[in-house]
Formats: sequence, C-alpha cells, structure tokens
Amino acid sequence: MANLSSTIKLKLDSSSVKRGIKGIKRGFTNMGKSVANIATGVAKFAAAVGVAVAAFAVFKTIQFFKDSSKVAADMETLAVSFEVLLGSASAATARMKELKKFSLATPFTPKEVINASKLLQTLGGSLLATGKGLELVGDAAATTAEAGFGELALHIGRVFGAITSGTSAGEAVSRLQELGLITGDVKLEFENLAAAQKKGEAPILSQEEALKKLQGVLSNSSGMMAKLAETAAGKFSTLEGNIDNLKEALGTELNEGL
Repeated sequence: MANLSSTIKLKLDSSSVKRGIKGIKRGFTNMGKSVANIATGVAKFAAAVGVAVAAFAVFKTIQFFKDSSKVAADMETLAVSFEVLLGSASAATARMKELKKFSLATPFTPKEVINASKLLQTLGGSLLATGKGLELVGDAAATTAEAGFGELALHIGRVFGAITSGTSAGEAVSRLQELGLITGDVKLEFENLAAAQKKGEAPILSQEEALKKLQGVLSNSSGMMAKLAETAAGKFSTLEGNIDNLKEALGTELNEGL
C-alpha cells in the first residue's frame, strides 16, 4: 500500500498531470457561480454523512485511476492508427497534439475530434482532416443537434471525396439536406455536377477547390462551434475534454510505471 501511495503521489506531481489539473480548474472557473454553489452543497453533504462519503471517495478515486488507464490506452491506439495513416510517429504525435488543442476551443471532446479527423483523413486527406476542413465539419456538427461530429465527418467526407473523384455521393448529400445543412437546390447542384463529371462535361475538382465549394454551400454554419462553445452545454463539454486530457496524462504515467 505504501508503494501504491508513493506511486500515486509521484504521478500526481508530473508536469503533464499538473497541466491537466490546471485545465480542469479553468473549466470550472468558466462554468461560473453555479458550479461553485454545487460544490458548496456537496461539501456540506459530505460533512454531514462523514465516513460513508470518505469510503465512497476512495472508491471513486480508484475508479478514476482505472478510467485513466483506459483513456490513455485508447489514445495510444488512436495515435498508432494515425501513425499508419500519416506514415510516421512524429507526424502522428503532431496531429494528436493539434487535435487536442483544437478540441479545447470547441464544444467537442478530444476523442470526438480525433475520431472525426481520422475518418476525414481516410476520406479526404489532411486538407479536410485538419485546419479549415476540420473547422468546416465542426461548424456543421454544431449547427444541428440531430447528428454528431462523427456523422457529419462521414457525410461531408463522402461528398468531398465524390467531387474530387467524379463519383456520386447521393446518400450523403441527401442526409445533409435532411439535417437542414443544405437546400434542395444545392442537392440538385451536387447531383448535376456528379452526372457532368461522369460524362466528362465538368472537371474533377482539386482538393482546394472542393473545400472552397463546401465552405460556400455550408456558409450558414460558419462560426457555430464558437457560439456553441459559449453555451452551458459547450462549457461542460470543454470541461469534460480537460478531464479526459488529465486522465490520459495520468493513465500514461501509471501505465508506464507498470
């Protein structure tokens, strides 16, 4: 038990874990007085029930460490998959760092963003999976409550792939219309483009041209991530992202010590 206690203290003192804790503190600060009031109520309740709460706290602490190991393992798996997609460990590390930073400025968790970027990488390459491309998908996902980041990544990625290869993405286009992200006229425009490209009557779009086109047809969604991030739901999601980052940092430290 003494060794476990020393190990836990050592891990909690690591720089990566401390950064995670600071992120959570910032998240709670952004949540405002409501969180402070809840915390006060919890503290009073804990004082009233005493030993039972202390035992429960120990149980939850152990569970947190177990969860941390799993989160770290999941993130390691995602990093390895990026290494395969991008061709090198250094590129995978840089991508994971970029995506985690991106997630903390959005109403989406790191895992949501990373999984979406991985899917977009397979469907449209780095241009769509990072930067303006990822922002485009995130804004679309923030616009509708009916579909998540992953689903929008799938449909937008398929449309992007279609117009850069001269194929049809009818089902994906239809779903974007169902979600209210594009109009019937835009749907018809994509259908006509696919037919013309197939006949050789319209050029196959470059990736840059395809991204620009999608930015145009989805312009009504522009900036929606930033707006959603300022809502209560968005702030809770950011806080959840900070907690996930802490779990990953702590889990990595623990797993390396096993």
